[in-house]
Parts: sequence; structure tokens; C-alpha cells
Amino acid sequence: MFAVKFRPGGFYPFAGFPISSLSDKTVELAEVFGADGEKLDRAVLAEDTDDGRVAVIETFLRNRRPAPDDNVTRLAEMVYAVARERGSSRWRTWSSGTASTSAPSSACSPSMSE
Repeated sequence: MFAVKFRPGGFYPFAGFPISSLSDKTVELAEVFGADGEKLDRAVLAEDTDDGRVAVIETFLRNRRPAPDDNVTRLAEMVYAVARERGSSRWRTWSSGTASTSAPSSACSPSMSE
């Protein structure tokens, strides 16, 4: 398996349709990118190394890079702000009738990479 991670809102400009329609689904690249998706699939599978696969994907996406969209940037900033806030929240837990306050065990720390 090989995956690409996008910032919140970052894949929509490439796909041009609501990404929520992909939730909880496995889709072929051709369903998103047509014949070019089939070619991409074959090119990624033909590579022997992760570095080679990354290079193929980067080239594919760079060649289709959409114009900058301020809305995507704003959306990502909002998502990261909420994640930071949730990560710093303190939760009240009840054990044996006594309350204690502790930080959540797994704070959200989103990646800022594109």
C-alpha cells in the first residue's frame, strides 16, 4: 500500500468534487483521475523503492497543480487551530466516585507538510 496525505481541503482542488464522497471507501485512481489515474497506478507499482514512488506521485501532482486557493489555506488553518485546542484541553474523569483532571492520553498533532 502507498498513500499520500494532504492538508485539510488540499485534495479538493485536484479532484474537483466533494472529497466527503470518498469517505469509508476504497476507490481506484482512475475513478478520480480517469486514464491518467490508471497510468499513475502502473507507474507507482513499477517503482522498486519508496523514493521512486514518491517521485512519480510528486511529478503527477505538480503537473496538475491548481492555482492557489485562499479558502484551502484558511480551512487548513481552522482545522489545525481546532486540533491544537483539542490537544491542549483537559478532561475530567471519574474513578471510584472521585474526580480527577488530566490531559488526554493522545493529543492531536497534525502534520503541516503538504
